[in-house]
Amino acid sequence: MNDTDDRDYLIAAAAWQESLLQGYRSLHVTIQSILLAIGVGLTVVPFAVADYPTFSARALASAVILTCIAGLHFFSSRKFSGVVDARGKDINWWHGELIRTEQRISPASRYFTKFKIHQQARRKDSAHLEEIFLTTTEGVRLTDEQVKELIGKGLGHTRQVIDHQLFTWIGRIWWLLLASSWGGLFIALFKLALQEVPA
Repeated sequence: MNDTDDRDYLIAAAAWQESLLQGYRSLHVTIQSILLAIGVGLTVVPFAVADYPTFSARALASAVILTCIAGLHFFSSRKFSGVVDARGKDINWWHGELIRTEQRISPASRYFTKFKIHQQARRKDSAHLEEIFLTTTEGVRLTDEQVKELIGKGLGHTRQVIDHQLFTWIGRIWWLLLASSWGGLFIALFKLALQEVPA
């Protein structure tokens, strides 16, 4: 294969990995959204009681079920995060190989490299990247550090927001739901205990 064929193959492989990542990410978001909707519904159940907070079988059952679903959330989120992170690393590897392959062709035709520099330019000065990657570099080998800098050193900004920050905040919402559900029960038990204490 010539350099153009190599680049076409690498672009196709990277696109395939990216589509797998998007599929895993969509499934992850869908599952977590369903679990969170169920969790919010279970948290609201005790508030429907007129004399909330009160200790009742329905409130206790809701709290127990909510805890089980929260456990399912944390378990599935940890598993999916591992899969998504691994797929992201695979994509970074393909992108690195593509950038190295583009160094063997004319700087004017290094479109993927230009795109990655454009992405970096939105967050910081990229003049040094243009000097490294878009000049004639015959006989010069790129270092791993240079390639990693161009592809974003692991997670890019979008992947960082979606794959980490989004699910971190969903996890915090779950802790709030659990605190609300069990907190109401403990307040109700405390009120019952005070009522039983002789004046």
